[in-house]
Amino acid sequence: MKIAYFLLLVAVFSSCKKPYNETFSEVERLAEHKSFLEAVELLSELIEDYPNDEKLLLKRGIYQSHIGDCFGANLDYSEVLKLNQLNDLARYNRAACYYELEDYNSAYRDLERLLLIRGKGGVQLTSEHYIITDNQLSNLTTEEIVFLHGVVCVELEMVGQAIADFKFCIKNQYNLSESHYWYGFLLVGLNQLDEACVQLKMAQDLGDLDAKELLDNYCN
Repeated sequence: MKIAYFLLLVAVFSSCKKPYNETFSEVERLAEHKSFLEAVELLSELIEDYPNDEKLLLKRGIYQSHIGDCFGANLDYSEVLKLNQLNDLARYNRAACYYELEDYNSAYRDLERLLLIRGKGGVQLTSEHYIITDNQLSNLTTEEIVFLHGVVCVELEMVGQAIADFKFCIKNQYNLSESHYWYGFLLVGLNQLDEACVQLKMAQDLGDLDAKELLDNYCN
């Protein structure tokens, strides 16, 4: 009798779970309409029933990033990485949030780990497009990682590494306006004004709005 009662309880509680596919489709619909707060709330309800679902945690982290809650987002990204250390998108997004939170050392560690996982380390990696895991939400290029790595290195005053990163991005035609801007910005700091002005003019021509101020100050 006790066994039958226990099985009945299991059946009752199982039936209380939110229907996964139906609820997830609603989450996706909300996100398409940029209703990220509502999407986060619905994901939180779903995660109560599926606490170890890598995809749900990653989605909630991404949407929390969209609403400016980088601290909450990083809690989710960290949970994803506990489940799967090789989820590159979670690690990259966590690094991006660390950058927003001005925790540059933590961002640097995550990005260094990503570049190491990619197989060769540093900026010597080939420009390939990677699919990370079966249930990750988007592809992530090495150029994206290297660009953020460069921006973090600027904050950490690792000038040589930052220059190498932006030169890699320029070579591989990634985010050209900002890559030229940052390269020029760093060259200004090194007093290499001729090349700095070339890079800043290219950035401006490509639509970077911050390049003009440096051009006016250093390139007249």
